[in-house]
Order: sequence, then C-alpha cells, then structure tokens
Amino acid sequence: MLPGVDDGAEDWEASMAMARMAVEDGITQAVLTPHWTGAPGEPARVGERFQELEQRLAGESIPLRLHRGNEVVLVPTLAQALDEQRARTLGGSSYVLLETAQLEHGGYTHSALFQLQSSGYRIILAHPERVRAWQTDQNDLLQLLWRGCYLQVNAGSLLGSFGTAARKAAEQFLRFGWVSLLASDGHSPTVRPPLLSEALSRCSKLIGSEAAHVLVQDNPLRVLYNDLLPAVDPDAVRSRRSFWFLRWPFGTG
Repeated sequence: MLPGVDDGAEDWEASMAMARMAVEDGITQAVLTPHWTGAPGEPARVGERFQELEQRLAGESIPLRLHRGNEVVLVPTLAQALDEQRARTLGGSSYVLLETAQLEHGGYTHSALFQLQSSGYRIILAHPERVRAWQTDQNDLLQLLWRGCYLQVNAGSLLGSFGTAARKAAEQFLRFGWVSLLASDGHSPTVRPPLLSEALSRCSKLIGSEAAHVLVQDNPLRVLYNDLLPAVDPDAVRSRRSFWFLRWPFGTG
C-alpha cells in the first residue's frame, strides 16, 4: 500500500484507493509488508512513506489502522537485521513474514530457520501454495511445519488468481488444517486488490465459517498482540489420508 516502495502502489492516488477499498471490504487493520532488500536507506524511506500514509488516512478520516512489517528473504544476516530493526517483524511482534520463493532450493534453510527461532522469532511462510515444488510434493513443507513454522495463504490464490495449481494447493492446505492466516497480499487497486471478503466466503465453504474467521480475525490479532498462534499438527492429516496422497500432483489443468 506504500506508494513508490517495492512492487506496490504506484502513487498516492493508488495508495489511498487501496485503503478505501480495504475499509469498504470490512478490513480495519493492515500490516504493510514491502519486501526487505537490505538496500542502504531503505528503512528510513519506508518509514517516511508509512508516516505520510497514516497522516493522509487521518486527514480523510479513513478508519484503517496501519502496522509496519516486511516480507523478508532468508539470508545469513537476517537475524541481525531484525534485531537492529533494519528488517521489520509484523507490527513489532516476534512474528516474521518469510518470502518462500527461494526456500525450495535453499540448502541452508533449516540451519537459518534454527538461528531465527533460537533468537526468539516465529516464522510465518508467505504464500506457500505458490511454491511450485510444494504444489506436488509437500514433504519439504511438512518439515517446516514440524519445525514450528506457520502458513499464510493469499486470498487471490483461493480465487484462482495465481492459476489452478496454486488454488488447489491452497484448498488442500486449508483442508489439512495447516493454514494459520489468510491475507490479501494487496499490491494495487486493480491487479491484486487489498480485499478479503470473497476469499473468506470461499474459505468458509471449505473449512466452515468459524474456522475461516479465525484466519482473518483471531489469528491476526494474536500476531499483533504477540500471542502464540494455535499449534498446527501436520501429522493429523495422516489419520484422514494416506501419506502417498500428499505426494500426488494437484495438476495444472
């Protein structure tokens, strides 16, 4: 939602349009998570845009409460960057939103995650349903769940915006009980809008209304209050489905 930062809103007009759309959709709070790149001056620049957006929202009486955050890349210096607040946790909590694009090929993933968790950080994996390897074989993802990571699925994935394979993976992860959060991952007023209601409706049909609302209300508040998210039991699915099924391709058709 921050304009001119990362791959989000192009300008202030788009930024404010996104804020209005979110409020009209029933969203009351938003954690803004531009990618953390570690570039010089990046935290200060993002902080200035964040403060100006807060002022503009207040000036137009738009009732959307903002929180700072980042979507971070798993690099050896990440723990230090988080400690020094050059990279941001979600809303100042101990929860870290981790970009998953590189995890399917990262040989040092588990040691790096161990370092983060040993430093007191809790890991949320962003859009795991969009990782191609995990769409057809969840063994590596299961290892991360057993390690104590949490999954955040994108609203757009449930609605088919990222293709059939991502949609089917998102649906399977929800049915397995692996998902802790459902997020808009808003990038613009048009292509990837900051909306949740349609995806929430779809989610309710898959896992029930009460469980779906936990993913957009209860658990996000737990993150912001830095409370522990409910534990995920990746083994529970084995009592319902044989393990070979987890390896069966979801398909792309």
